[in-house]
Amino acid sequence: MPIQIHGKEYFTVAERVDMIHKATEGNSLKIETEIVTYEGGLVVIKATVTTESGTFTGHAYEIETASG
Repeated sequence: MPIQIHGKEYFTVAERVDMIHKATEGNSLKIETEIVTYEGGLVVIKATVTTESGTFTGHAYEIETASG
């Protein structure tokens, strides 16, 4: 169930992973994650998703003291 952030629906990562598994059922799906940077309390993660439709890459970052 999506949550509301600034008045817009947002699907959690777990929900998006579940959705892609259902959408590609029986087909090729690969999800790779990589820590790009982890220094000075800053963590940058790269995620690469490969399906029969192509390869898609995204980045996210978090500051260790910013949230739980």
